[in-house]
Amino acid sequence: MTPEVDTDILSISPPTAQALPSAYASQLASEYAAAASDTHKKELGQFFTPHEIGAYLASLATFTGTEARLLDPGFGTGVLACSLVEHLVRTSPQLTVLYLDAYDVDAGIEPYAHAVLVHLSDWLGSKGISCHPRLIPRDFILENQQLWGSALESAQPIYDVVISNPPYFKLSKQDPRNDLARQQEQEQPNIYSLFIVQAALLTKQGGELIFIIPRSFCSGPYFERFRGFMYQHLQLDVFHLFHSRSKAFEKDAVLQENMIFKATRVNHAGEQDYPVRVLASEAGHDVHETTVQQCMLDELVDLGSQEKVLFLPTSNAERSLIADFKMWRHRLRDFGIEVSTGPVVAFRVTEHLNEEASAGYVPLFWIDHVRRGRIDWPNARGRHQFIALAGGKRAGLLPNRNYVLLRRFSAKDDKHRLIAAPYYKKDWAEYDGVGLENKLNYFYSIKAELTEQQVAGLTALLNSNLYDAFFRVFNGNTQVSATEARALPMPSLKTIEEIGERVKDKGIDELDAIVQEVVTDRKMNNTLFELESTFTPKQQKVQESLQILKALGMPRAQLNDRSALTLLALLNLKPDGSWQKLERPVMGVTPIMDWCRDNYQTTYAPNSRETFRRQTLHQFGSAGIVDYNPDNRSRPVNSPKACYQVYEQLGELLTTFGTPAWASKLEQHLRDRPTLIEKNAKERNMALIPLVLPNGKEVTLSAGAHSQLIHDIIKVFGPRYAPGAEVIYIGDTKPQNEFFDRERLAELGVTVDKHGKMPDVVLYYGEKDWLLLIESVTSHGPVDNKRHEELSQLFAAVKDKLVFVSAFPDRKSMAKYRVDISWETEVWFADSPTHMLHFNGTRFLGPHVEDKS
Repeated sequence: MTPEVDTDILSISPPTAQALPSAYASQLASEYAAAASDTHKKELGQFFTPHEIGAYLASLATFTGTEARLLDPGFGTGVLACSLVEHLVRTSPQLTVLYLDAYDVDAGIEPYAHAVLVHLSDWLGSKGISCHPRLIPRDFILENQQLWGSALESAQPIYDVVISNPPYFKLSKQDPRNDLARQQEQEQPNIYSLFIVQAALLTKQGGELIFIIPRSFCSGPYFERFRGFMYQHLQLDVFHLFHSRSKAFEKDAVLQENMIFKATRVNHAGEQDYPVRVLASEAGHDVHETTVQQCMLDELVDLGSQEKVLFLPTSNAERSLIADFKMWRHRLRDFGIEVSTGPVVAFRVTEHLNEEASAGYVPLFWIDHVRRGRIDWPNARGRHQFIALAGGKRAGLLPNRNYVLLRRFSAKDDKHRLIAAPYYKKDWAEYDGVGLENKLNYFYSIKAELTEQQVAGLTALLNSNLYDAFFRVFNGNTQVSATEARALPMPSLKTIEEIGERVKDKGIDELDAIVQEVVTDRKMNNTLFELESTFTPKQQKVQESLQILKALGMPRAQLNDRSALTLLALLNLKPDGSWQKLERPVMGVTPIMDWCRDNYQTTYAPNSRETFRRQTLHQFGSAGIVDYNPDNRSRPVNSPKACYQVYEQLGELLTTFGTPAWASKLEQHLRDRPTLIEKNAKERNMALIPLVLPNGKEVTLSAGAHSQLIHDIIKVFGPRYAPGAEVIYIGDTKPQNEFFDRERLAELGVTVDKHGKMPDVVLYYGEKDWLLLIESVTSHGPVDNKRHEELSQLFAAVKDKLVFVSAFPDRKSMAKYRVDISWETEVWFADSPTHMLHFNGTRFLGPHVEDKS
């Protein structure tokens, strides 16, 4: 989209010879912002970074070196990138060469960006520094789509420092950028988080990333995947918060709670604790007038939790508050209390709404009806105040029961983020139900009914300054999701009921003092955390499982409920079970997830299967906790029938948990474990497929039909149809088992940077100067038209030497693929090695040269 600017009168102010590049970029940003419409800027998320904030972001970079490769994926007019370059010139006197890649999708800004880069190059040249800028007027994500086609671990990072003020707008699931990210399970809810993920993958180990972004990623279910990526791949160095929502981008009237963060690219960053600085200032103009908290990562996030919420305290009081709330181990579900979102979506049930009281209608509560500690209904705000009972469940009516109502949204600068009101059924006894609009959350008892004391106690807690302050430490937006409400730490139910009893008939101004008094009294008497029964049987088993995993030395990333429940499932240990009577069933990933749902009421989405496999079971295998495919060692790695079983030796150890023998048996097990792991690895390796290449080199392939067919291609097909052929490439389901002679392939005229599109086998038949590209067809398809085109492009440099072959175990295996096989290719069957099928062409078994006449 081009901005609404009259290009006939567009003129770009030239820089003065003495102008700093960042100052010139800021000047052009102001000129462009004045010319472009607000609608255009909002649609592209195009809000320019103020000059002083840009300089501050740049000052966080610590890079020193003679050659720097920089990236700004949302360049704009270049305020940030120019500020970074100026900072590096000041702090790296040895700098001689600088490369800068500048992306921006806004076509209208291109001439401004070009003018800035010309001035930046001239300015650097005057200082004896060679500058190589690239202005890339395309979408940063889509322009790097090749990054998502293979495993994230195979990404080729190139940048030393990334600096950016990325665009901010929601991404739909159907967005083509999310289609790319979904290939690696990195679908994101907002463009800014996807920018960070991709930028991180393009940054060298030890490289730096400096961003200014919204704070919304710190909590909530939508950004859970992003937080997991961040803790795994980035070391979080600095967070800088702004207390004012409106002043960071004051010129553009942006009401957004922004933050600055600086991180270092480090794989597996969260496996060790490290210091993190949390700074805060009022706004952008006073970034050097800050408060500073030096925290450890463990203090800011519980990496063992499902949510991995990021807490960012800006004072000692907030740090103390976080520590106190961490001791509150209960959640609402422990008391049989659930939180849901109001079911009434007004525009869908307009025929059931009414402005006046009438027979067959009940109250409809909107967000403005809920005030702190009370319901203000009806009111004269122009909304329908009633909903028809005749609408029933279709309209979203609830039965008249006791509830706690909580606003889902607060005003931008509202004094309180949490605003709750009690709903007592006795006060609405004349009605048979109630309607709650979609911008409200409601708390209710799952099986019984909330008592009036519980309603009053919960309402008082939610409205208290204590809870409001705690919520603001991690919640960076105006929304209070049902998920976040469910995850709020709670004191015991007894404490909630005591608060409810004491606040009866008290005004809102008195509630906070009562909450503070009860909580403080319980803490001082050490009864809140020590004397009360804090764990349900389910919680107790999960905690014990976590204790065992920690004792076995599992990394922090695996000390979470998912891993704890996985171990319990593999022991068939239910909440009322005993460690002394555990079992060792053989289970696949899906049965494990089903078991967690049926026995611990913890439901995981179907697409979490890979998370279980990659983030829990793989590590269990490496740690000698579970055996992989104990029932069939030859099962291929990617088989849907893959299964796991706790090792017998570990099972014997776990039967002593909670007994006097546990400590000594654990010590003995940890001493013996390296030997056990080696023994188990040898047993698994016996199922691998050894393969001796024609040159005498031996490789080992993963077990399974796919690898067996590859073995037959090398040992049977090759000697028969390409005698003496060199093996150039052999794929495998495990990357570490692959064989790739890149140098030889380069000598033949083909250079391949990534082998994500390589065929299963590549042979070079020197006698005829042919390259045979062979697909081993078991679970994946043959050389069809699409695959023929992909391989032709990959090997375009030697296209007249290519022979395409689809290899099948037998003719029956080919049946479902025969209509897909491309012309000008060959088909071979391992069970009939002396015969082949030839799909058209001018010769048998040879490269097909196009007849250009």
